[in-house]
Amino acid sequence: MLRTGWVVVRRITWGVAVGGVVTLPGKLPTTHPDLEGTRMAKFMLIKIGLMAEITDADVLRDAALKHFDTADITSDDHPDTADWHASEVGQEERRQITTEDKAALEHLFEHAKAKELLGGLLDGVPGAKTAGMSSTVVELEGTALREAREAWGKHVGIPWLADALESQD
Repeated sequence: MLRTGWVVVRRITWGVAVGGVVTLPGKLPTTHPDLEGTRMAKFMLIKIGLMAEITDADVLRDAALKHFDTADITSDDHPDTADWHASEVGQEERRQITTEDKAALEHLFEHAKAKELLGGLLDGVPGAKTAGMSSTVVELEGTALREAREAWGKHVGIPWLADALESQD
C-alpha cells in the first residue's frame, strides 16, 4: 500500500508474468511485450469532414474515366497494365465509374494530397504530431443542401450539425 498525502493507493496484482505471458482473471493468456523503458502515448482522433456537392455528374465521370484509362494499375494476377484494364476486375471498376458518382469521386480523390494538406494541421502544435490518416468517400442521402447536411450529421453522430452549419451561412 502506498500513501500519498490523503490518497491511499493499493497495489493489486492481476496476474503473474512468466516468460512474457500475462494472465488476467477471466481472460485468455496474451503475449505482452516488454514495455520497460518505453513511454506510453495518448492518441486522439480529430475528425475533419468535407462534403462535396456533385454539380455535374457527367463531367465528374468523364474526368474519372480519362484518369482511369490512363492510370498505371496492376495486380498480382495482372502485372501488365493493359491486362489489368482488360480483366474482369478492371472492367467492373470501369463500369462503376461510368454509373456511380461515388466510384468516380473515389477514383479522382487524391489521398496523398489530402494527407499533405491535413497532415500539416498539427505543425506548430507543441507536444503533438500526426500519427496516421485515413479518408473515405460516403454517399449522403438528400438532394438539397439541408438534407445532405442532416445526413452528414447523422453519419458522424452529430444530429445538430445541419443547424450549426446553417447558422454559419
